[in-house]
Amino acid sequence: MNAQIKALKALADETRFRIVGLLMENESLCVCRIVDALKMKQSAVSKALRVLKEAGIINDLRKTQWIYYSLNRTTGNPILPALNSIYVSGLKPGLNRKENTGIKK
Repeated sequence: MNAQIKALKALADETRFRIVGLLMENESLCVCRIVDALKMKQSAVSKALRVLKEAGIINDLRKTQWIYYSLNRTTGNPILPALNSIYVSGLKPGLNRKENTGIKK
């Protein structure tokens, strides 16, 4: 139960919630792509990513000089079923309705 509470607290922040939405729509993203999509400073995005990682919601993978972040889709993610429900219900946390991420797939 503590892991679920920690994960829900991590998602209580709009920036972190939007990052999770972006990662639900993309297999993995580097920090630079997330910064571009959210139009935020790199330091703020990095801090949000750290909190999400500590909560078990996302994973990171270093490839040479880049770190790629992805949604933790394993049973180790304490709130994955809830995230899937939110996403399927039509609430896409990565975007506002009028916003375009600029991420090319």
